[in-house]
Amino acid sequence: MIVYYDEQCPICRKSRRLIESIERKPVQWVPLESAEACGLDPESCFEQIHVEYRGKIYKGFYALRLILWQTRFYFLVPLLYIPGVSWLGQKCYLFIAKRRYRFDWE
Repeated sequence: MIVYYDEQCPICRKSRRLIESIERKPVQWVPLESAEACGLDPESCFEQIHVEYRGKIYKGFYALRLILWQTRFYFLVPLLYIPGVSWLGQKCYLFIAKRRYRFDWE
């Protein structure tokens, strides 16, 4: 699993540290500046986190949900598949992502 994230973003850095502290399977973290070299659209990567997993790209809430499968709390992830949770999760994710530089998350 490769995670393309904004290393300039405080909440992104804090999330990475948190995930690394609870991961049970390794996650490769790549700054989004490298995304273009990997064939991804840097503009899209700047708007929301991207995960490359088994040849597919996942974005935003769907990417976070996939990352959580790699943590010690994987048993809670099925709750994120309840109908309506994905829709609400993506809306919340985009709301926070657009404002991520306004808050001091560290």
